[in-house]
Amino acid sequence: MSSFLTTIILCIALSAAKAQTVQSDSVLLSQSIDQRERDEAATRLKQSFRMPDKKKWDDLVARIKVGLAEGDAKAILKPWEDTAHISLGTMNHESLSYRLDDVYMVFVTFQRFEHVVNEARLIESFRSYWVKPPAKYTGTWTNYFVNGIASTKIEFKDGVYDGTNKSFHPNGALCVEQHYSKGECHGTDTGYYPSGALSYKGQYSHGKRIGVWTHYNEDGSIKHTENVNG
Repeated sequence: MSSFLTTIILCIALSAAKAQTVQSDSVLLSQSIDQRERDEAATRLKQSFRMPDKKKWDDLVARIKVGLAEGDAKAILKPWEDTAHISLGTMNHESLSYRLDDVYMVFVTFQRFEHVVNEARLIESFRSYWVKPPAKYTGTWTNYFVNGIASTKIEFKDGVYDGTNKSFHPNGALCVEQHYSKGECHGTDTGYYPSGALSYKGQYSHGKRIGVWTHYNEDGSIKHTENVNG
């Protein structure tokens, strides 16, 4: 056997082994209740994760044109129908999101009465894995995105939220920080943009929103405020 052919076979074997390892680590993140085991899998995924090719979905999204009949659009998206969920709805519109891969989703809005497409666009939305902690768990419980970045870090005491609850953007930046006492949200609630800029800030008292909540544009200017009675 030539050295060139041997090299090719070795590369194929290594690629297959790497793919199997990535798959195994993803299974651990989605199923294991051993926090250390999941932390180690996440560390490996940080090194092995590769962004899927966004361009491969361009033709699919282009086929879902504005004005296309709802039935025709859903027929195009049939291979992903099991992943569909309602993102939001109004009196005149209904929006569905379909997961295409671990990173990209297609977001489609239909006009309710005309039953045609109003909008279709590709959005970046990293898959995240949520695993419940063991019963009566005490400590910090971490869940992860598919790229190995932490999606949430939640402090528990005897199986209920108690302490700081943090969620993160897929780039690792803090998204939301809340505070809990005996299962109730209590204290400051703060949100952030992926850039790290402040998105909103408000207060909870024993599970109820109170006081003035301020929402910000990414440049730091105030978008709007709301006064909550609790």
